[in-house]
Amino acid sequence: MRTLAISLLLTGCLSSGSSNEYADLYEPPTGGATGSIHGTWGGIVDPGFDTRWVLAPDRLTLANKCGSRIVGVDVAAEVTTTQIRILQSDQAGGEDCFVNASVATLTVCPTQGLEIDCFMHNPTQKTLTIHGSSGSVTLTKLSDATP
Repeated sequence: MRTLAISLLLTGCLSSGSSNEYADLYEPPTGGATGSIHGTWGGIVDPGFDTRWVLAPDRLTLANKCGSRIVGVDVAAEVTTTQIRILQSDQAGGEDCFVNASVATLTVCPTQGLEIDCFMHNPTQKTLTIHGSSGSVTLTKLSDATP
C-alpha cells in the first residue's frame, strides 16, 4: 500500500469502487478562485491519488479518489491564515482506499529547511503546501466554494 503520512492526514488508495457523497468535489469547479486559504483545493498524493481538501473557517473536509471510488471525512477545525487546527478525528474507507484526519495543529512554516508539520500558503500562485514528517503535498486552489 502506498501512503503519504502527514500528522493530520494519512491518505492512500490502490483500487476502484463506487462513489459517494464526496463525488461533487471532483466535478469541474464553478466560480472563481481567489488567494484566500478558504475554499476547495486539489492535488495529487503519491502519483495517481487524486485528493481534495475543503478548508472552511470551522471545518475541514478531506477526500481521496481511488479509481472510481471516493472516500472522505468532514471534521471540526479552525482554519486561518496562521494555523490549521484539526479539532476532531475521523476516518473512512478501508485497506485499499482510505482517508484519515487526526487531531493536530499545523502552523505556517517558520523558514525554508524546517518544513515539518506546517504549511505554506501562497495566495499569489494559489497554492497550499502541507509538510508532514514523511513528505509533503502541494495543493492548487480550485474554487472559493466550501460545499
